[in-house]
Amino acid sequence: MAYQFENLPQLSDQRKTLPRKGLYSKRTRVITDRAWHHSLTKKDLAGSTAAGFARYHVESLGWPGVGYTFVIEPQNVVNTSNGRRARIVYCHDIDRRTYHVGNSNQFALGICVAGDYRTEELDDYTIMSIAELQQALVDDRIGQVDKSHHEFPGYSWKQCCRFDYQNVINITTNISTFPKNEVPSTYMIQEGDTYWSIAHKESAAGVTVDDLRRANPNVDPTQLRVGQVINFNLSEADVKGSKKINGFVEVLSSTLNRRKEPSFTSTVTGQLTRGMIVKVYAKQGQLFHIGSLDWCSANAPYVKYHQAIHYRRLLRVGSPLLRGDDVRYVQGRIKVLGFDPGSIDGIYGNRTRSAVTMYQQSQRIQVDGIVGQQTWGRLFD
Repeated sequence: MAYQFENLPQLSDQRKTLPRKGLYSKRTRVITDRAWHHSLTKKDLAGSTAAGFARYHVESLGWPGVGYTFVIEPQNVVNTSNGRRARIVYCHDIDRRTYHVGNSNQFALGICVAGDYRTEELDDYTIMSIAELQQALVDDRIGQVDKSHHEFPGYSWKQCCRFDYQNVINITTNISTFPKNEVPSTYMIQEGDTYWSIAHKESAAGVTVDDLRRANPNVDPTQLRVGQVINFNLSEADVKGSKKINGFVEVLSSTLNRRKEPSFTSTVTGQLTRGMIVKVYAKQGQLFHIGSLDWCSANAPYVKYHQAIHYRRLLRVGSPLLRGDDVRYVQGRIKVLGFDPGSIDGIYGNRTRSAVTMYQQSQRIQVDGIVGQQTWGRLFD
């Protein structure tokens, strides 16, 4: 079958030449989703190509081949009659179920844009190739909707893709402020997962293969099974010398360091800011364990510990605007999860409603911008 995308002048068909060790099986479902990824590797690195990704996926992850059907390579620019374009590498037949979004692989087509768009920006050549490939896939009726990697079930913590794919498709150059979600305490193994593919040491969360081994001492990483639940960090595992607790810490200081180990002299991995509400799993000495192998001070007046934060009332935009500590808690919690409510001021205005709406969309719960018992329970479980 001939496809429109095969006529793109910047397309390079490498289905027969990329490194592989076998073939992916054929899909058993129709493609409904076009899944957008970025590589988390700098776009100008020698390995930020389809061939480089294929070597990594085959040699390190043990996959049959590269996990994407298409890879867009900003470092390889092609002169076309329409202008300069980033090369698009055609990696697998459309009907092959490659590994890229776990249990959604059967119905999702994987497209990776090489680059680390947490710090890099898309260039015009790459933007045009993204837009033209997407339009060709639409014309070919391959997929019905476009989604980012983090929008698939089980991947809300992923910082992928970091560019605003919807705006790029519409030929704009806006770069999204991607939600930096709190890493879950446990993770369910999906199709194609290995410790190497699960670990995201290049992302802000910093979980490594060694961390996964430490958190799962009784799990054989070579025998992972789809549906198996593992500890994603030490939140649900024993932290040596720590007292396990379950609550939330409210940041009272203007900034508060996150640390890699339970010591005030250990490496700083990031900062929390005033008003944030962070889940707490354990306490050791004068530090709280806050997940993702991170720790923060447990000392007043820098933080306030809440054993539980209970639902009080329905929160929505009204006249007059609702005010109170419960609004402030929602703002502080949702900000930690990567959604910007504006100032953490305890006032439920339009910006807070917008952040709540985006959070509800990411959780696939009722989307109405209102914090009822379901949304509250998801935030403060």
